[in-house]
Amino acid sequence: MKIVCFICLAIILTSCNVWADGFSIISTQYEILGRVGSQQYHFTSSSPLSQTITDTTTPSNLGKYSYAQSIAGDGAFVSVAIDQPGCCTPGSAAEAIAVIDFTANFDGSADWILFYGHTPSESGYAGMKAVWNIRDLTSNSIVVLDNSGAWDFSTHLKYGDNIGNFSSNYSWDSSHLYELKMVVQTGSNHGDDGGSISTNMFSVPAPVPEPSSAILLTIALAGLIAAKCMGYQPSFTRAARQPSRNSQS
Repeated sequence: MKIVCFICLAIILTSCNVWADGFSIISTQYEILGRVGSQQYHFTSSSPLSQTITDTTTPSNLGKYSYAQSIAGDGAFVSVAIDQPGCCTPGSAAEAIAVIDFTANFDGSADWILFYGHTPSESGYAGMKAVWNIRDLTSNSIVVLDNSGAWDFSTHLKYGDNIGNFSSNYSWDSSHLYELKMVVQTGSNHGDDGGSISTNMFSVPAPVPEPSSAILLTIALAGLIAAKCMGYQPSFTRAARQPSRNSQS
């Protein structure tokens, strides 16, 4: 029994792999592009960006106008939306890019990193319609190179490249500087379209307790297991097993 208890204790002490608030943003760079007919925009900034342009000259037979919208900011978030409401209306396209330099506040592996959003149906610029990559700038190496592969997606972060060389584990280094780049883009094909990418990488995942809570939980569980191994029983348990005076009379 004691051997089993100590094995359970060892598992608890070694299985606490949490990273709430595990990454810190050092700098951000956002870029948005869009066009509707001859109108276009292209902005870059370290602050969040949002832009929409709408055609005002050529409505569809239902009175709708083409438009393009790009949003990049709020930490790690990019979004695009367009519409070309008919064959005779101006074409439209939009792209949004976020580049985030960050550090890890721990060494080792991390859980619960998710990327989620929607992949556009059409493409208006060169490259993938929804893609993200992470580079280790200190060692000049690829950590992640991935894309959604589906219209609506919610996927765990996969380490490696997107040609089949993926791994479920990666050892983050708190002394290194990393770069996350997310790109989403779309173009019109006589209809509306849109897409987005976001991640929980820089927020606290709900299923994961704070580090202090995890430590307290681990200590409490370890204490209970150690007490059980030493044959200790809480006083209320011993009292419950003793007959009351009334029951003896």
